[in-house]
Amino acid sequence: MFSIRPFDPQTDYPGIAAVWNTAWPEIPRSVRQWRQADALHPPALHFERLVVEMGNEIVGFGELMQSVEPESPHCYWAALEILPTYQRMNLCTALYSRLLG
Repeated sequence: MFSIRPFDPQTDYPGIAAVWNTAWPEIPRSVRQWRQADALHPPALHFERLVVEMGNEIVGFGELMQSVEPESPHCYWAALEILPTYQRMNLCTALYSRLLG
């Protein structure tokens, strides 16, 4: 059984980095790079990250972020990543619904 919960910056960076690096091996990101990118996001703009867990393992994550472009303040982008082993289990559908719900 899986669960979806808010991202915890104290414990979850290694898990999302592992998912990202599996999905995008040609453009890997370290825990440090994730932290640095998050620190640059303007606090006044909407940003939400959720993680998908199976047991105690992060197997995916999703983000919903407001555009930082001043000419597009009403634009948002969403990103969903699930480890290949856990794809086709409706995890992305559940994650997408939670992010946009």
